[in-house]
Amino acid sequence: MDVLVINGAVILMYLSVPLLTSFFIGSAASASFLRAAQGAAGSAAMLAGGAANKALNDYRQDREKRKEQQRERQKMLESSDQIA
Repeated sequence: MDVLVINGAVILMYLSVPLLTSFFIGSAASASFLRAAQGAAGSAAMLAGGAANKALNDYRQDREKRKEQQRERQKMLESSDQIA
């Protein structure tokens, strides 16, 4: 009976090593995949942030141009009123 228990324990020990190894390799692979996904998400976020920043700067420049054109029109109207 003791020999049977020892043989069973040895068999379980040898069977558990590949199982634990596959779990370890699987977790390492999934961790690597998650790091790669985080890197891609970070790159996408930086790209989106840069695009939003450029759009905001373009909007501000256009707004300043419109204000300047409005000031010029106002000056022209005032000068034409003074002449007339």
